[in-house]
Amino acid sequence: MSPVVRGTANIKDTLSVLRVTARFRTLTRRCHVLALQEWPGNRNRLLAAAGQLIHWPRRPGARTFKPRGAWTFHRSRLGGGPIGVRNDQGETPLSCKTKVLAGPGFVGRMAGKRSFLGPTRATRLKSRRADGSTVVRYCIHLVAGVQKGKHGYRTDKAAARRVARHQRERNKLERLVARDQANGHDVEVLGDPNFHHMPITGLTGWWPLAPDAGTFGPRAIDGIWTTEPPDDVAFLPPLVRGEHRHVITRDDK
Repeated sequence: MSPVVRGTANIKDTLSVLRVTARFRTLTRRCHVLALQEWPGNRNRLLAAAGQLIHWPRRPGARTFKPRGAWTFHRSRLGGGPIGVRNDQGETPLSCKTKVLAGPGFVGRMAGKRSFLGPTRATRLKSRRADGSTVVRYCIHLVAGVQKGKHGYRTDKAAARRVARHQRERNKLERLVARDQANGHDVEVLGDPNFHHMPITGLTGWWPLAPDAGTFGPRAIDGIWTTEPPDDVAFLPPLVRGEHRHVITRDDK
């Protein structure tokens, strides 16, 4: 079985397309599966230029899926970050949906952060592999400002509503993962949980390979969770100071 390289990248949504292009090309050159967070619509042309971009649900009368170019990226029309798969992996997309992990609401007042947030949306991409098995991938980006340091949730009053929302997001994600696994699907989660070494029941992250590595300052808050632990992990530097490092894992199994 050939190695599978997965990547996740939170690329600040205010950066220009020109600034982002070189990093995107590096990621698509190195990875087979890629999830992107803070990816606004004006960057969709990069996704299409890598091969094709499919918006879900598909329009009535849309042609049967046919690979074109090196990559196929998928986005739900209802929100959530894009997920891409290299076409040489031989996968057939079955569905791509938005899953709401938490509804909109007031999250308290905190310096430098918004007090009211819209829904937390995750992308769920279901595909059939060349061997006939099915894989479900999630691209996540959970609420920020819930943790100081690397251990547990904040306990101060100012963070209480954000912490409660993050816990709702985690619980919903856990239920989705458990349901998919119970239905016989392989499950992968990629993205930014805004929580150091966040566990997901039934899956494992990359942190045992590099326990002291951080992706946002000293904290490792950008994750790739799979059924089996990866064989290697690498990091790309942030595009601007104070932003996220990008994570790439390799699975040789």
